[in-house]
Amino acid sequence: MQKIRDRYRKLLRGEVGLINHKPHGRGLDIALAYANTYYIGMSNLGFQAVYQLFNSYQGVTCERVFTPDPDIEQELERTGAPLLSLE
Repeated sequence: MQKIRDRYRKLLRGEVGLINHKPHGRGLDIALAYANTYYIGMSNLGFQAVYQLFNSYQGVTCERVFTPDPDIEQELERTGAPLLSLE
């Protein structure tokens, strides 16, 4: 599980325009899912626009979920860890 979190933190550190963490449970929490890997999903400008739009509203927290890369998928299966959002 720690390997997965470290990988996601590394991805987030490399992002430009990252939405700062917003508190959960104080409004509408959204998991915006893209049915492919992070690199494919984040190259989609429509996905980025929807993510930015949701997070621009006060009281809305939007996190991104992607299909795990093969090595992360193997780690999830090996450890029985749940899927995680990128944030």
